[in-house]
Amino acid sequence: MKHITYIVIILVLGMFLLNQCTENAKSRKRLNLNIEAVNDTVEYFKSKISDLEIAHKETFFGTKKELDSLLDIEKAKNKELTKILEDFKRPDNITKVNSSLKIDSIKIPFDKKIKYVFNRPFIKENEHFHLSGNVNEFGLYDVKFQADFQQSIVTGLKKTGFLQEEYRTEIINTNPFITTEEISNFNILLEKEKNKRIGVGFSFGFGVYSNGFFVGPSIHYSIKKF
Repeated sequence: MKHITYIVIILVLGMFLLNQCTENAKSRKRLNLNIEAVNDTVEYFKSKISDLEIAHKETFFGTKKELDSLLDIEKAKNKELTKILEDFKRPDNITKVNSSLKIDSIKIPFDKKIKYVFNRPFIKENEHFHLSGNVNEFGLYDVKFQADFQQSIVTGLKKTGFLQEEYRTEIINTNPFITTEEISNFNILLEKEKNKRIGVGFSFGFGVYSNGFFVGPSIHYSIKKF
């Protein structure tokens, strides 16, 4: 009986170590995938149903603890994002989008030709936009416009008052000339997985066998559940 107890203890420790090694392997794999996601660059492809261009990039997927180190870097760059995250009780999704609006070679003719002949370049720019081109007696031509902006999008549970919470999405636009007019954000609530009662794996234990029946405690490690 004493030897059986030792065997059971060794088997329990073995299965615990096996489970720990499996979890560590999953964590390392997820870490490597997230490093690739952070270092990935934006790529584009054409939509199959229109001429629109679709941008895509690998996405971080991990625990809050794994995300904190990356967030510290982003919060150091974006004080507004820091403020928003402080107000959220549980941020579930954080997205940062860098966009650029570019319009080249715009031609805007005057309704009536100006009677004086002239040709002058013009430029107007600041940290939020760039506008340049040329103007003559016929109108504006070779007009170029560019506006760069960054959007920080946070979705999660936010405190809205005393004992009050709201699940919401907030968007920060770094360019004051960009206005968010509508937000449609749909988050999928994963259904709780049903308890699976049938499994294939290994069982270890000891007990009493009599007349075709076995009674006693055992430990089961499932490889696959149904």
